[in-house]
Formats: sequence, structure tokens, C-alpha cells
Amino acid sequence: MNMTREQFAGAVGTNFKVTLGEIAAPVWVTLLTVEDLPTLAPVNPASFAIAGPQSSTAAETTGFSLNFGSSATLQEGSYLFEHDKLGKFALFVVPDGSQAYLAVINRLSAPTIIAVPFRANTGPGSTVKIIAPNGVVTASPATSLAPENLSPEPSRIPGARRGALRD
Repeated sequence: MNMTREQFAGAVGTNFKVTLGEIAAPVWVTLLTVEDLPTLAPVNPASFAIAGPQSSTAAETTGFSLNFGSSATLQEGSYLFEHDKLGKFALFVVPDGSQAYLAVINRLSAPTIIAVPFRANTGPGSTVKIIAPNGVVTASPATSLAPENLSPEPSRIPGARRGALRD
């Protein structure tokens, strides 16, 4: 369920029941504010030490933060929240000062495929089906079938020396 900023804004000042686990008694928190996430400053690719792929574009996101207050103590973690009008949903919250808690909702604005390394048990020339936000995509496996050593021996790196570091 994708709850919107407007739905949460309509719940400011109301209480949410937070389930801490199967054994512990639930606690109550009050939604104090709903705030937009700050806009990100544009990135200057020329300032990078290593240039990124030319075809790469940053994913656009929309988001907001939820600020809760409670006399109960919550640790950083995921909890089941329940509200009379919004229903049940999970949120990851972090302490944000004394008796204050923060949850951030940040969503991709458009269907986006994010590259995630994976190893498929397939032979050469075969394909893998990946479930993406806009449907199923067929792709070749991202890894080779040969064993890989991504960290070469220091002796094969120009200027690298073996030795112990001492303070």
C-alpha cells in the first residue's frame, strides 16, 4: 500500500499503535509533523575522482518524513504501526532526540531498474527473467562463470608493497 504525504498530513495530531513484538505490550505514538525531504543539490560529475558511466542517470525520488512523539522508548528498527484511518503498515523508525522518532518515506518517481549483482546457475548464452516495476525483463547473467578475484595481489599492483603498518 502506497500511503501519500497528504494521507499522513491528515493524521497529524492523532495516535498510532506500535506493536513491539509478540510478547511486549504495544505503545502509542503521536504523529507530530509531516515534512518534505530537502531537495538534493545537483551533482557535478567533473568533481568525481572516477567518472561514472555516461548512460547513468540519477533516479528521481519523492519523499517526506514523519515525526512522532511518545513517552515510550523505541529503539531503532522496524515496527508494525496501526491507525484508525490509515490501517496497518510497517515503518522503520530512528530515535530523533528525547522522546521523538523519525521515519522517512522515499519512493522512486518512475519505474526504474536498479542494477543488482547476482549469480545465476545458468550456462553460457542463457538468460534470466527479472521482475521489474514495469514488468518482466529478460537479461543475461551479470557475472561470469569463471571464478573471479576482484582484489588482485599487491605484487600485481604497481607501487604496492607488502609490509606491516606501524603507528
